[in-house]
Amino acid sequence: MKDRYLIAITLAIVVLQTTVLQLLRIGGVLPNLMLIWLIIAIVLFGRFVGIRTAIYAGLFSDILIGKGLAVHLSIYLVIAIIISSMEEKIFKDNYVTPVVLIMTTTVFYHVFFLVVHYFATGNINLLKWVFTITLPEMIYNLAIGVVVYTQSFKWQMGYRMR
Repeated sequence: MKDRYLIAITLAIVVLQTTVLQLLRIGGVLPNLMLIWLIIAIVLFGRFVGIRTAIYAGLFSDILIGKGLAVHLSIYLVIAIIISSMEEKIFKDNYVTPVVLIMTTTVFYHVFFLVVHYFATGNINLLKWVFTITLPEMIYNLAIGVVVYTQSFKWQMGYRMR
């Protein structure tokens, strides 16, 4: 996939997430479309496309919505490197793949932000963080992510998942 397409899609997702999706909050929680896009880019388009997507996603997120320097960039890049290292072991056409990847990346994303928040403020409310932010967002991401992943898989590979 060419860089101009990656940049356009990634920028569109950041803008969509910061504008229109704000109206779709459920319990104050938004789906993280960038994580879903990152998983799709890595698994379906390959390691290098995924890492480039992580760089663009991190830069756009940090520039447009971030409060810290390179926080999103480092999260997305670590996620991309970890998933890319398992690229040969991932079954792309299995329904379990997007479920496991979305769940683990959502948890990793929020654990990373929890650590950053702790070092920035000095306090954390772990139970509140888990039950009011992480779990609802994980469910929201799963509901949207599995549908988007299966449609992207069908579009990219030309056949349905098993």
